[in-house]
Amino acid sequence: MNKLTRVERKRRRKRFFRRIFLLFIVIVIIYNAIIRIDLFNVGKIEISGNNITTEAQIIEKADIKKGDNLFRINRFTLADRLREIGYIEEIDIDKVFPSTIRIKIDERIPYVEVIFNEKYYVFDINGILLEKRTEPLGELTLISNLKIQDIKEGQKLDINSEFIDIFNDEKVIEVVSKIKSFDFTDENNIKIILDEDIPVEFGSLYNIKYKLLELGEIINDIEKKNIPTKMIIMNKGEYPILVRDDE
Repeated sequence: MNKLTRVERKRRRKRFFRRIFLLFIVIVIIYNAIIRIDLFNVGKIEISGNNITTEAQIIEKADIKKGDNLFRINRFTLADRLREIGYIEEIDIDKVFPSTIRIKIDERIPYVEVIFNEKYYVFDINGILLEKRTEPLGELTLISNLKIQDIKEGQKLDINSEFIDIFNDEKVIEVVSKIKSFDFTDENNIKIILDEDIPVEFGSLYNIKYKLLELGEIINDIEKKNIPTKMIIMNKGEYPILVRDDE
């Protein structure tokens, strides 16, 4: 078999790169033609999985509208925009040609709200900030007079305190769901109001997880035995004191 001469090898390389260049030009021409064809413009935006976040909020944050070309929409950029909405946990985006874009989301569930800077900061069970409100969301455990850092929606609460232990623990979360409010005016004696308007002198944050689980057992006992309760005292001595309301 004859070896190719240096000149022939050079010619082959030139032909190869010429073909690659021509192919690139063809692709660019086709792409530019496609993005100018109305056939591939967004005509329908389908949104599912949203129970709290409105479609209007999602579309506004996504910054897409009917008439945008599907080929120009970057799904990763779109997902990053939507993650700025605190409630959105998971996002699945599909382009359905010729003219539909589908957005499916999974939402975080509100858990507690903290009054801070004259606003209500709503957090989920993982301590992620879902939204800032001017009015309480309601039906959530309300936490007042707790010093926290100002963070953006979608960011996690960062606090140098054992208070963080009320998150990420299913048993503790179950107890907190039965609490109407925490008041941190006196950090050495946190005041709690249960859903049945029973006050609790809780004491300090020290060992808060254990104390909340202990409070949960007391609440279960009250509910099971239908004990009329005036107050629960947990800051006097080693064992909690249940003050009955037998009057």
